[in-house]
Amino acid sequence: MENSTLIVDNLSKKYSRNLKRSLVYGGIDLFKKVFSVSSNHYDLRKTEFWALKNISFELKKGETLGIIGHNGAGKTTLLKLISGLLYPTKGNIQINGKLNALISLGIGFNPVLTGRENIFVSGAIMGYSVDLIKSKFDDIVAFSELEDFIDSPIKTYSSGMLARLGFSIAVSIEPKILLVDEILAVGDLNFSIKCYRRINEFRSSGGSIILVSHSPYAIRANCNRVLWIEKGQIKKIGKTKEICDEYESFSAKKDDVSSSKSFLDKKYIKDLKLIYPKELESGDLFKLEILINSSKNIKTAIIAISFFNLAGQNVIANNTKETDFNINLKKGKNKFIVQYDNLILNRGSYYLNVTVSGDHINTQYAATVNINKLEISSKSDLYGAGLVRLKPKWNKG
Repeated sequence: MENSTLIVDNLSKKYSRNLKRSLVYGGIDLFKKVFSVSSNHYDLRKTEFWALKNISFELKKGETLGIIGHNGAGKTTLLKLISGLLYPTKGNIQINGKLNALISLGIGFNPVLTGRENIFVSGAIMGYSVDLIKSKFDDIVAFSELEDFIDSPIKTYSSGMLARLGFSIAVSIEPKILLVDEILAVGDLNFSIKCYRRINEFRSSGGSIILVSHSPYAIRANCNRVLWIEKGQIKKIGKTKEICDEYESFSAKKDDVSSSKSFLDKKYIKDLKLIYPKELESGDLFKLEILINSSKNIKTAIIAISFFNLAGQNVIANNTKETDFNINLKKGKNKFIVQYDNLILNRGSYYLNVTVSGDHINTQYAATVNINKLEISSKSDLYGAGLVRLKPKWNKG
């Protein structure tokens, strides 16, 4: 307990699917609380459901805990409960030290006030003194890269500028605990790199972090332990590698019908099939046979191949036009083979998508989307957390 900066005990949160009933229930619950009327928090009333149920864990000093789960699992709700943006239906949260939340960056800003004024207002809301905010002001402005706009009303800011200012305020006045929701999309690539560098500095100095993501790649790269939430409940908690491996396997088996589809314009293509090994060792040769049954002769066509991870990132993309390989489809059956001598995808689950189009890549004749799965394994446990797995040669200088 003494080594814990955060203790979450039996935390639960329920909602109503109906707005009117939600307002009525809220009034009833407030009345019972004010007048100390007993209430059974376990009972679900009409239209209510558990967004989170019986969540318990501890965050240690200097630890980065990943929270992973599919969309709607309850990850963001949990962060909002911890940060105080929501009140739990039942359960307790014990925070030992100052906490800053990077959830909805820029939320609570007054659009009429300038950036300068909002820095002081936001700092005061976080519980910091005016003197402390003054001492950090220059660092906040410099980090946000908003020097030329700091005295302009923030109603003139773009959403990216608001997020940058919100992030800068949260990390410049260093707390003991940081809550980070998903990967920070707060501007261009260079600014995103600055954000991660600042978070890594915070972690190196002994700060504790909770990082929420649906992407196992971000979790592997940053976290000591992982809490997996599924349908509002803890499915598992443990070491990063163990939980991420199980999560990826679970995700690969879970069919997402809404995002899996095929397309055929039968005036051009009657059928499109792929033949390939469904399981592969990282770095092995990968051979793909593409079988196309064409409805007519097509003199110029383009075949595009892409590998997507389960987070929806396009990891590898190639097409025949970029290599000047001419595709002439004859009426009837056609077969093409593409080979990667060294497929350097990192360990995990992927979708292999193929598109056949006309001489312009936007004129699609046939496509497969999130149907064909590929599992990449690794014999070594010492693999990185990136998207690809390169094998550099090391020499002593």
